[in-house]
Formats: sequence, structure tokens, C-alpha cells
Amino acid sequence: MRVEPPGGSIYAERTRYGYWLNINHPEVAAALARYCQRRGLNARYPLSDAERAGFEVEYLTDHGIDHQTPEWVRFRYYEVCDSMGRARA
Repeated sequence: MRVEPPGGSIYAERTRYGYWLNINHPEVAAALARYCQRRGLNARYPLSDAERAGFEVEYLTDHGIDHQTPEWVRFRYYEVCDSMGRARA
């Protein structure tokens, strides 16, 4: 069972931009920094929509989808994986 640290949930509240992950969460922020470093992106600048979607899909694929994942995140994850032709978690 995942215990929520002081940063709150790893999942973003539903935003008008459709982001799934809370990048202010310490675990997600660390994963984002590693993602940017692997891809040669400057972490000081916001990701493009495609880069952010790629990060979120990669993060959820690596960490898995379970019953604690909000339903709207699971739905969007599967929809994006199908459109990208990627394997699901």
C-alpha cells in the first residue's frame, strides 16, 4: 500500500490542461528530472504537451496502474497508449 508523503498525491487534480501527475510531488519531480536528463531537455523550462504526455505515460508504465490510480487517469492512460501504439502497464 502506498502511503502519501507530505507532498500529497502523485496524481494531479483534474486540470484544464489534462495533466495526470502532480510534478510538485517529490517522487514525480525526481522522475521528471531523470526523464529530462535522459532526453537532453532543460528541466528549467516547461515540457511541450507531447513531452509531458510521454513522461506521464513512461512514469505510469514504469510504476504500474492499480486500484489506487484514479479512474480518469487510467482511462486517459489507456487511450494515449493505444494512440501511440505503446504497450500498456
